[in-house]
Amino acid sequence: LLDEELKKSNLLLGTTNVVGEGVVVTLTDNQERQIQADNLVELINELRFAGAEAISINDQRLVSTSSITCDGNVISVNGEKISSPFIIKAIGNASFMNSALSRPGGTVEYYNSYTPTSIKQSNNVTIKKYTGVINSKYIQYAE
Repeated sequence: LLDEELKKSNLLLGTTNVVGEGVVVTLTDNQERQIQADNLVELINELRFAGAEAISINDQRLVSTSSITCDGNVISVNGEKISSPFIIKAIGNASFMNSALSRPGGTVEYYNSYTPTSIKQSNNVTIKKYTGVINSKYIQYAE
């Protein structure tokens, strides 16, 4: 029972590799316009609203303490520099996430107006575990 609870906790914390159905979204810079950190945050939020249970960007697993930042033209996720193409993997209901992202007037339609963007559904999306340290300063156990 304790082992099962630990496995479930690690799964939810992002400290274990996961696999499942989902989508893979690819955004690619072009000569006229580059993807910004804000674009990635917007896409990640849409995936979360659509029920994504695990998400990564260029194999950087997103957890509760993850950051997506921009310093000039350099985007960092979890403190690691990443570059185009940006491959966003999300595990969850693949058809629902695909529909949410592909809706008319949605994020992907907007991105397609200025940069190559693709969405692929898959029954076998693999997301690697978070390898950083999760530090908490304020949270404590309550009895």
